[in-house]
Amino acid sequence: MTSPKSSPRKAPRGTARIPAARVAVLECLEACLQNGMDLQEALDRKIKAHELDKRDTALATELVYGYLRLKGRSDFLVTSHLRRPKGLPANLRLAMGLAVHEMLHLDSVPEYASLDWCVEFAKQTFGQGLGKVVNGVLRSIQRLGDDVHNPDFYKKDASSDIAFLSRYHSCPEWIVALWVKAYGEDEAINYLKASTEHPPLGLRLNTWLDSDRRVADQLSRRPDLLMNYRCAYAFPTADDELNSLIDKGVVSRQSAASQSAVLALNTDVWPDPLWDACCGHGGKSFLLRATGKTPSLCSDLSAKRLASFREQQQSLDMPLPTILASAEMPPVRDNFVGSIFLDVPCTGLGVLSRRPDAKWKRKPWDGKKMRSLQSGIIDKASYCLSKGGLLAYVTCTLNPDENGQQIQRACQEHPSLNLIMEWETPSTSPLKEFFYAALLRKD
Repeated sequence: MTSPKSSPRKAPRGTARIPAARVAVLECLEACLQNGMDLQEALDRKIKAHELDKRDTALATELVYGYLRLKGRSDFLVTSHLRRPKGLPANLRLAMGLAVHEMLHLDSVPEYASLDWCVEFAKQTFGQGLGKVVNGVLRSIQRLGDDVHNPDFYKKDASSDIAFLSRYHSCPEWIVALWVKAYGEDEAINYLKASTEHPPLGLRLNTWLDSDRRVADQLSRRPDLLMNYRCAYAFPTADDELNSLIDKGVVSRQSAASQSAVLALNTDVWPDPLWDACCGHGGKSFLLRATGKTPSLCSDLSAKRLASFREQQQSLDMPLPTILASAEMPPVRDNFVGSIFLDVPCTGLGVLSRRPDAKWKRKPWDGKKMRSLQSGIIDKASYCLSKGGLLAYVTCTLNPDENGQQIQRACQEHPSLNLIMEWETPSTSPLKEFFYAALLRKD
């Protein structure tokens, strides 16, 4: 039998060709889930490697993100029809799960087409025997009909409510248990539902441009506007008009939920100078500039992220001072900074709709590691903050240890830090992403 990490070999003469989009998707998923590559980076590489056209690129993108959002449900259906699911090669199980996802959730592709490419993949890669196994499993699932969309179907033989919620909402049990314990079952279900859905398009109005008022009026008049708060906008999806504005640089893509979290902290009152200590690719740095609160310094420990930041600076013609530095080793003096913005590293459990691979990569102990890292960053930042200065703390996770409890610890260990306000994305938010934000003052 071929190794579980084998890729599809070239089809023998006379056999059917596996669609390039499916090959690209399988290779992307393998690179992401098995080799730890960033999802979007893996997808971009495979699209380029297979020279997919615009239509196939759209299909591959929809398949990759859609499958990862609902992977748990598809995997449950596949494994429940196998005697020894772990005995199959990993990338064959991946292909079967992807085919099931297509059959259940992709109306634009006929069921027989999804079944055919997956069976052909199994035959060409692993031989006729496993091809027959795949054919039998997929046809059995196909015969289930509408039952596979009924929540009660996933309750059968479930060992607990947590196990049922994990199956139906496609999320690892440890995350489900964490949310139910921390937020209660009703709110946990809201978070779980959101994680399986496509997030809306978030846009940031680049207010330093002369066209900002005209574009603001244009966006505000659209009937599909989901949210507008200052320079942040949200729409269900992109279209030609919105893509044109993005191409012109008058607006930029940025999660509306992430913008809301920062703007909720009343940036207008933040004293200067402002240090953006974990600037990453620069999205929130540009957001702060759009509100009139220009960072005096932007730093990050990743040269790759800073390179991306500087590319955006050039395309937007908006220079901001950047430096390669860790927030745990501050590049500023003690008692020097008026405001510090900490968009800290976190487990990312609040943005699973946008980064669905995270729930399959994260482990239960990652929260503890992140909490330790966050604590170190806050501790160092507190010494750099001037008396009367403000510390803004933001995460994109749903984990009290990294959010409210982290801020409580900071205030207990640093009596000069006092909590001014906390903010969380409501669990019923149409933005499908969830952030925590807090503002502290040093007295």
